[in-house]
Amino acid sequence: MARAPYAGLQEHVLRTGVIPHGQRMLVGVSGGVDSMVLLHVLQATQPRHGCALAVVHVHHGLRGKEADADAALVRDCCALWDIPFHLVRKNVRARMASKGLSLEMAAREARYEAFRLVARRVNAAALALAHTADDQAETLLLRLLRGSGPSGMAGMSPCSTVHGVTVVRPFLTIQKDIILAYANDSGISWREDRSNTDEAIKRNSLRKHVLPLLKQRFNPRVIEALCRHADMARDEEDLWTLRTDEARDACRSQVDDRALNVYALSGLAPALQRRVVHDWLLEQGIQPAFELVERVLQGVARKVKGSKCLWEGTSGTIWRQYDRLVVIPASKQQGESARQRVPVPGRLVWPAAGVEIVTSFGDDIQRPPRSRPGVWPARATLSRVAIGRAGLYVRGWRAADRMKPIGMQGRKRLQDIFTDAKVPRSERAHIPVIVCRNEIVWVPGFRIADSMQARAGEGPHVQILVRLTHA
Repeated sequence: MARAPYAGLQEHVLRTGVIPHGQRMLVGVSGGVDSMVLLHVLQATQPRHGCALAVVHVHHGLRGKEADADAALVRDCCALWDIPFHLVRKNVRARMASKGLSLEMAAREARYEAFRLVARRVNAAALALAHTADDQAETLLLRLLRGSGPSGMAGMSPCSTVHGVTVVRPFLTIQKDIILAYANDSGISWREDRSNTDEAIKRNSLRKHVLPLLKQRFNPRVIEALCRHADMARDEEDLWTLRTDEARDACRSQVDDRALNVYALSGLAPALQRRVVHDWLLEQGIQPAFELVERVLQGVARKVKGSKCLWEGTSGTIWRQYDRLVVIPASKQQGESARQRVPVPGRLVWPAAGVEIVTSFGDDIQRPPRSRPGVWPARATLSRVAIGRAGLYVRGWRAADRMKPIGMQGRKRLQDIFTDAKVPRSERAHIPVIVCRNEIVWVPGFRIADSMQARAGEGPHVQILVRLTHA
């Protein structure tokens, strides 16, 4: 008698190498045929893999009584097999409205939020999901049509980390018809989600029309071919990731390891440049769309004198500052225009620049070495007599700011001081200005005001140090 096509399904799952043997595993079960078969297979093989199973079901609040029936089916199945059942309710429509997401994206985000919550609650080593080879093929086609790069064509991985959760997909190489045959022969009950027939959803339209056409006209084994492509692309991505990490480290600026050296980046092959910039932007908290990566690379290729803003967004701005690429986070862009009193003696953190200001008393008169504003650490000695009872304050600089430094005739605009010192525009907003009686008495890294000059015999003086908070 012929062997049933699904006969080796249980053995296949045990051989995948993704099951965390002997540990606790959470299973995401929607009530559809794929997840119900996955739960059945994991329960049947439990004596061999030794995992303590728990189930999570996410109620999206979208289909009323139908969704309630889905939850009831999964709950009853768990009760029959004595498996802990966790129901999480989410308001997907509210999430769509508040975040401006599509229905699919809002539902996916809600699911993984629920998965993460329950996985932590039950201390699960992994979350098992029932994605099949058909799901993989659909994912690759959708990404290709959306213009995804090589990394996107790697598709889903049998084992990956998604939003902080280790996700395993034991069915990723198993086609849907095998799952259906197993379910029918084993008498497994499942629920059909009517939204899976809504052709307004691109994945459903692709499943119903595009894949059948590709099978009929081009390749009857197109799903296998696409999954094979994903496997090869994933292996290549592993190699590219290693090369990209090495190249990104080689491109880091010696002045600031959060920045990239333009000339080192320019020396890379175009494909490696794209990947280095892509991963660097992610590292800086900016979503690296293809158009953004290309804009940054265009800024690298141009001859730029001084500083130039390449892109500005809600998460920050990207600047080319002479020979460096830097990202200025939005939190620092805002600066701190309101002044704060500097305790003398004492310590004050100035978040806009990521520095702390430390003051003390001492008889020595420190002559700051020639530097430029914004270079830390910066030190100076101010006359305690000149400060008197007025006290010291710190604030951000303003366009109309002027000061009279020691040894200079007349007052000079801070804007001119910064320009002469070649301080990039993007850095100027984060340089603290020390004020006394509404007069600028010191710009850290530059000379102090003539009125604050400390003189021998008038000590103790006010010693002031500005340094990075992590120094």
